Amino acid sequence: MKLINWRLVIAAIFLFFVACKKPKTDIGLGLQEDQLQTNVDESTTIVAKTFKLDSVLTDGSSVSSVLLGNYTDPLIGNSKTSIYTQINLTSVSPSVDLFANTDIESCDLILKYKNYSYGTQNNVSYDVFEIIEEFHDDTIYYSNNSLSIGESIAENPTTSFKVDTIIDQGLLTIPLNSIFTDKMQQATSSELESGSAFKDYFKGIYIKSVEEDGRVLSFDLDNSLIKLNYRNNGDTTLLSYIFSLSNETKHFTKIVHDYQLPFNEDTLIDNNFVFLQGGGSLVTSISLIDLLENHEQGEIFNKVELILPVDSVALETYPKVNIAYPFFINSEGTRVFAVNDINVQSFKENAFRFNVTEYIQKVVNGELENYTINVFTDIMSTSRVVIRKDQIKLRIIHTE
Repeated sequence: MKLINWRLVIAAIFLFFVACKKPKTDIGLGLQEDQLQTNVDESTTIVAKTFKLDSVLTDGSSVSSVLLGNYTDPLIGNSKTSIYTQINLTSVSPSVDLFANTDIESCDLILKYKNYSYGTQNNVSYDVFEIIEEFHDDTIYYSNNSLSIGESIAENPTTSFKVDTIIDQGLLTIPLNSIFTDKMQQATSSELESGSAFKDYFKGIYIKSVEEDGRVLSFDLDNSLIKLNYRNNGDTTLLSYIFSLSNETKHFTKIVHDYQLPFNEDTLIDNNFVFLQGGGSLVTSISLIDLLENHEQGEIFNKVELILPVDSVALETYPKVNIAYPFFINSEGTRVFAVNDINVQSFKENAFRFNVTEYIQKVVNGELENYTINVFTDIMSTSRVVIRKDQIKLRIIHTE
């Protein structure tokens, strides 16, 4: 029978109790947020309005896609989107007039669909015009810009297209008429010797939708082109020539919003809702009226969320907008994001939820002014969402 070493047992028991008892100076260190005594405050008075923007950057040097189509939203009114773009030679032939001695069989503008559409399922049709005003390389183009246009170069602007067919095929093909092809045949060697010379000769095309209430589609000009099919005189071989719409070309989307809802000094008047819409259009502004009256310097905010509940009924037949960003304009006139991380998905549980902890902490600490927070959504779309104004709240979780 083994003897128990009672000295070792007593020493182990003593060490156990000493190790489990922290000194008072360690109280509270390393505790998780849910173990702290916290308070949830949603009492901040909020005044929300909808503002109109005059424009948004749609220049091809900064924006990868373009929008084409018109759509009448039953809640806010009509949105029209159209495309101005240069075209470029994919190869040059300075020693000959490239198309002078050819028989042109057909010519098509082919636009590559890019996974965004918004509006009705009505059939759509398009018109194409020659641009007669020069693009300027040193000009940045916005959604409210435009250029002078000339004659229509679409073969038949009344041709009707099914939206589902465009989406399924991933292409929109618009036949061009003899006005365009004649101009190509009349181009001289000097006008075809370089891309810049050609763009001086033929400044570009303008594409628009004919219907007022159709569908807005997004297209990728990097993979769009004009395809001209021709035969050399006396030859039966069918040849093709490709004009690029993206290589070293300028382009932009023009966006026009014709709102039915009343505005007063650019502020949308509505007692129940505020709106977000892409395409440089509708922005929701939020003023935190009594934030500094209800909270004092020294308070520690564990988390602060700005929550904008979306009206689910109004969204039933319209695609959701999943991305929005809150920002403020500081005293120097600079736009500053008010969210902790702009890369975090903001649409959750049928509401936009923004983590604005750092911003609110700085405001309460006196490091920032209590600026108006403006919320805007996906800039290259015409999608809109409806927000219930009376349910917007600032949810503050802080340590008592």
